[in-house]
Amino acid sequence: MTTALLPVIPEKLRIHPLTAALLTTAAFLDLSDEEQIPASLAQPVLERVGLYVQRLPDQAAERLADDLERLAKHAIQASWPPEAREFIEQFMAYCGFVPDDGEENADDEGLDEDDEDVDDEGDDDEGDEASDDAGGDESGGQGTGRGSKR
Repeated sequence: MTTALLPVIPEKLRIHPLTAALLTTAAFLDLSDEEQIPASLAQPVLERVGLYVQRLPDQAAERLADDLERLAKHAIQASWPPEAREFIEQFMAYCGFVPDDGEENADDEGLDEDDEDVDDEGDDDEGDEASDDAGGDESGGQGTGRGSKR
């Protein structure tokens, strides 16, 4: 049961204190045994956490991702329990951010084709379609550099 509580996050890592508090609370809810905190109670709270994290401006989301990256490296070096390491490594994904790796190239290729259509056609209907496609990319493509909001 001690794995439900993240180890203390050292001040020297310069993790924002609110980030540390959020991670500690969310990890407790996520990693607790079903007998102590039923998933039916924890899940709606964790979903709400994800909702609020998705509302972060890009710069704040970048800061969170940077903090998580530093913390994940520390967790490995400090031999944190595997569940805690996985929680830290996957936190952005749990909050609805999509990793950029792999998908970035596919999205870029699609945008290149759409950009050519916009350049060739000006403000015709195809340009509007390209704008619609770009809107779709914002919801599931790239955004903050670490991942983007769903």
